[in-house]
Amino acid sequence: MRFLYFNTSADDAVCIPVHRINQIAHNADASVHIDFLDAGDAGGVAGTVEMTVTDGYEADVVKRIATLCAEGSEAVSVIADDTNSQYCHPKITAVGTITAA
Repeated sequence: MRFLYFNTSADDAVCIPVHRINQIAHNADASVHIDFLDAGDAGGVAGTVEMTVTDGYEADVVKRIATLCAEGSEAVSVIADDTNSQYCHPKITAVGTITAA
């Protein structure tokens, strides 16, 4: 099983199983969000990770994350870690919020 890892500067963190990703999208300037499903029978959206990115690079970041989901070989892929300044794409600037049910 593979996971995506996110960590905010407030040290809130989450590892999301890749098979629980519902969508990776951008719908505002300088913002990308990842919705993930819960593990229960309802299968509804269990949470969202919001990230800020350099304006104009939202689609590039979405594509990079999608590529890691489809082709990544590591058990845990760090997407955005504010505490250690580690990002899967150089235009990710921060993890905004992590909300999980």
